[in-house]
Amino acid sequence: MRKLLAVFFVCLLAVPLAAQMRTGNLYGTVVDADGVPLPGVNVILTATGGAPMDAVTNNEGTFRFLSLPPSGNYEIRAELAGFKTKIEKVVRINIGQNTLITVVMEMGAIEEEVTVIATTPTVTPKRTEVSHSIDRETMMALPSARDPWVVIQMVPSILMDRENIGGSDSGQQSSFVSKGEGTDSWVMDGIQITDMTSTSSPTYFDFDIFEEISVTTGMPDVENRERAIVINMVTRRGQNKFGFGGRFYMTDEAWQVAGSGDDYDLVKEVFSEAKGYPKWAGSNIIKNIKDFGFNMGGPMVQDKVWWWMSYGVQNINTFVITGSRDNTQLNNYAAKLNFQLLPDNRAELFLHLGDKKKQGRDSSSSNPDGRAQHGKYHFGSPIFKIQDEHMFGDNLFISARYGFTDAGFGLWPQTDEVMTRVRWYDYDNAIYKNPWGNSSYSYYFFSGRPHQFGLLQGIYYNDNLLGASHEVKVGLEVNNNQRSYVGGYAGNFYFYYNYYSPQIDTDLDGVRDTPDDWIRFHLDDWEVFLNDSTDRYAGYIQDIMTFGRLTFNLQLRLDKEIDYYEPLTTRGVYMEDVEGDWHDNYYEIAQRYMTPQTMTAMSNLLTDRVRPAESTPADSRMWTMSPRIGFTYDLFGDGKTILKAAFAMYPGGPLSLSYYAQSGIFPWVRFWWGDQAAGYGNGDYVMDLNELYWAEYSGSRKIYRAFDDAGNFIVTDAQAYREQGLMWSGMDWDNKEQLTPSNYTIDPNWKQ
Repeated sequence: MRKLLAVFFVCLLAVPLAAQMRTGNLYGTVVDADGVPLPGVNVILTATGGAPMDAVTNNEGTFRFLSLPPSGNYEIRAELAGFKTKIEKVVRINIGQNTLITVVMEMGAIEEEVTVIATTPTVTPKRTEVSHSIDRETMMALPSARDPWVVIQMVPSILMDRENIGGSDSGQQSSFVSKGEGTDSWVMDGIQITDMTSTSSPTYFDFDIFEEISVTTGMPDVENRERAIVINMVTRRGQNKFGFGGRFYMTDEAWQVAGSGDDYDLVKEVFSEAKGYPKWAGSNIIKNIKDFGFNMGGPMVQDKVWWWMSYGVQNINTFVITGSRDNTQLNNYAAKLNFQLLPDNRAELFLHLGDKKKQGRDSSSSNPDGRAQHGKYHFGSPIFKIQDEHMFGDNLFISARYGFTDAGFGLWPQTDEVMTRVRWYDYDNAIYKNPWGNSSYSYYFFSGRPHQFGLLQGIYYNDNLLGASHEVKVGLEVNNNQRSYVGGYAGNFYFYYNYYSPQIDTDLDGVRDTPDDWIRFHLDDWEVFLNDSTDRYAGYIQDIMTFGRLTFNLQLRLDKEIDYYEPLTTRGVYMEDVEGDWHDNYYEIAQRYMTPQTMTAMSNLLTDRVRPAESTPADSRMWTMSPRIGFTYDLFGDGKTILKAAFAMYPGGPLSLSYYAQSGIFPWVRFWWGDQAAGYGNGDYVMDLNELYWAEYSGSRKIYRAFDDAGNFIVTDAQAYREQGLMWSGMDWDNKEQLTPSNYTIDPNWKQ
């Protein structure tokens, strides 16, 4: 089992967070003017528009409020007979941060009030994570694009793969790295939402739904399995006062500066009108971008139940360098209900729907029209969460949460989403276009990606155990994802034609010829439908022990991962009509380009194949232990300069099922088709067996008949072995209908 090892030793002024936190905590101490702790102080915490919360200080004068939504407008009110009432305003809570505050009370009548602006520390001395928080005010002041990737780009050490100028790239996710780490983990309101198939965000977002975004770039805590860049997003919620907000932003091509200069002129020469490109080709141009939407929220029951909802749209219309359109429409819906029916209990329901439609994706000079993209659901990919949390006394906090996401989407040829055209590639002109002048890119895929996440977590607090304060966190986690996939080329075959360089020896003189009147035919066995999944289970414990200025952070995590392949069928030529699934037109396409005899011959050559179900072997379904340890030291005792050190081990996973699964499930075969060549074909663009040839895998690549006049496949085994990799591959030639065992052997003593 391979494990990843990371060691960080840093002295930072950064705001840390826990991996799946959506809230922060407030820790406080109440003292008199001489610094003596005051027990029995009644402490009331309120936030703008929220329900008040009460606590009473213990014998050490301490109090705590847990799981608080991020905000900069909390207010603390401390009352004790014989002392003036103390009010601390503008207390800030950040995601995953334990905000520490000391309330100093003066002798006097309780009716007298002393109000001050609270000083909230910028560093949490107990955490070892390296993280940064961006609050709502900062996000709203961004001068450029409005999406989470632009926020991530603001974080120190993050390197992005692009500059999203004016929102022109907000319809596509950015890739990024930090300190050599490129894996990202996405968390929304405490729920792991990462698209585990691509380790990326499962959807796009309305920027106005966020209250705060935090990004961890080093040493994520025990709640996080991987050593990853953790993006933690917290959404807004309703308050006791009704609120409504809206926005409209627009960018237009009329406000752009036209390209100029020598470099620009060189690019324009490549994408000139003389070469068939539109006059605006040669640069990426924003045609028009509109970002608009609204949000509203308020109380359903004052101090008990709150609601909030939003709707946002981004229409991003651009031209890419080839002059083709690249248009994106993002529609986002969000709704949240918050409950506090009991003073110590809070519950939350959240739903987010993110819909993306795109026209012209991946447009290029070879595929100018690009591809169309849309999702699995009409209103977009869902993110759903339900959570309940309860505080038992002042020492025990229990939280249970469940989340579901499904990042299903697909890509289709922009001009042929129903897949009626076969893929043709014109070699001489380097473009996907068939002989009749129609765009014929023809590749598509669709994938559904349901993901379920569940967490039961408890946190125990003890302010004086064995001479130290303790914060003990225990959690049980289930994190399972599935994938369904279908894709390929229309009909499972494609053609290359209009060659401009020597390829094969057609006149059998020992010299390769340029087959400009020949067509290369390629046939694949593609999946009918693929399903696989992974079940992940975890348990963890963490103890944060504080001795004065020194804090130790001890963590232990146990993980188990089980992978599954469901039975998989692959097929080449469809010999009968199929209705109601993704292969509706495959039979008709085969009929268009093949005679019945050719269809039968190809089906016999590439037969249907079935790979049986597979799962992680029992002896590999083990628990992996990942210890982590860190310490922090408040260097000067003022909470402003913290020395941190940490060591962590992160688990790997079981050996991929591809090492166990049988091979030979995706074979392919090729032919040189002489339909348009004089003396070899009849020119009707329908494949007859007597028009199909193989080529020798030798210097001159002489062609020879693959079928006789009776339709028999006449390639000898010796010839087939020689032509492997050129004319066929992916199967056992001697047993074409059989799958072959894995090429890998697992050492039976691998555990030792």
